[in-house]
Amino acid sequence: PTHRQQVGASTSSVPPCMVRRRVSAMQPAGSKSHQHRAAVARAQQEGIQGFWGRITGKPTEQQAPSPPSEPAPKQQMANVHVYLNSQADQTPELPPFTTIARGAAYTLRLYDVYPVVEMQYEQRQEGYAALGSYIDGDNADGAGFAYTQPVCMIYGGGASGSKFMQMAIGSRQGAAKDASVSVASLPAPKDPSVRVSIAGGELIAVSQFEGYITPTAAEEARQILLKALKKDGIKLSEEAEAGGFRVGQYGALYQLSGRVNEMYIKVRA
Repeated sequence: PTHRQQVGASTSSVPPCMVRRRVSAMQPAGSKSHQHRAAVARAQQEGIQGFWGRITGKPTEQQAPSPPSEPAPKQQMANVHVYLNSQADQTPELPPFTTIARGAAYTLRLYDVYPVVEMQYEQRQEGYAALGSYIDGDNADGAGFAYTQPVCMIYGGGASGSKFMQMAIGSRQGAAKDASVSVASLPAPKDPSVRVSIAGGELIAVSQFEGYITPTAAEEARQILLKALKKDGIKLSEEAEAGGFRVGQYGALYQLSGRVNEMYIKVRA
């Protein structure tokens, strides 16, 4: 079956080893870092307004919606279904994919090509603020787009250790949810660190894991998935062979319970 569900689930705190080295607080008020921190502060004050508020929310014990409810290792990870911030109109859109195979340890998904907004980042808050602002209308046309999940962190592996954050671009506000969005039709970002691109068109092995995405938790989930793929004779992509992987975060940033994440490893078709 082809999945275009509108469900979501949990997220994480910032892993200590993925936080950039501290910089001096004596930065010019107009610097990029200062602007990012100012954007984060404004968004936190605004609470649940706009995209940034929807993804961060406020500290709450309320559960967020679950990711695609395919068979998961633990039953509680497959059956959560409540709306983010209890608002049905905020139910996120998901990237389009087709389930190729399902197993106890992982699922194989073939993702369709879809538009994304992305950036290289050091601190996750920077990515949340910049990419969320684009989705919420901070672009050349002032166009807003539907709220999407998951927020995807891409770790390149190898010596570079590059990190990218990526969000799918949903349907344009005011348009039908099934209306296609092409990269050529998307407005340019105002933030020079943000770019519009495409993702998908690839076969991905997906597993779920609970809790905060710390370096230890992510590596444990990656190793479990790699072991299962090796057992089944699934060949890794060059990206995965070099140590690259991706993590999907669902739900509000400050979700306190019911956190569910997805580990993604690209494989050969």
